[in-house]
Amino acid sequence: MVASAAPGAGLRQQIQREYGGQCLEYSDALTRSARYLWFANGVLRAALFSAEDYRQLPGRDWLSAQFGECEFGARQRARLLAGMPGPNNPDPGPTVCACFDVGRQTVLDFIRCAPAADINSIGRSLKAGANCGSCRPELAGLLSEAAARCD
Repeated sequence: MVASAAPGAGLRQQIQREYGGQCLEYSDALTRSARYLWFANGVLRAALFSAEDYRQLPGRDWLSAQFGECEFGARQRARLLAGMPGPNNPDPGPTVCACFDVGRQTVLDFIRCAPAADINSIGRSLKAGANCGSCRPELAGLLSEAAARCD
């Protein structure tokens, strides 16, 4: 991912030479953002997203996970080009618990749905914090953050 204005033609040509396949493109002059996806045999081979404001970029973890997927249908390609996870493929956010691959957004969603959540209930439901425990301080921080928003 590139966090600047639309990438130059030279960079896109280099990626095209390297990965080949079909390139899907989207650009928005108003937000000065651009998105390029390269597919070979229906499988995502390369992606280049650029924007002046990094908040317009999709989550890196979510985008990286798309490279392991098999063939993408037309609807999945459109969502990917829009940088939006589908309803069956939510963005878990940056990894909080490496033992069980639990993302920050997954934990925050759980806390939102379970107002009485604590570290132990997160561990029981999501497994985060229930193994090595190294993520427990971050889980406590997310709980505190959520509680502060409710005050």
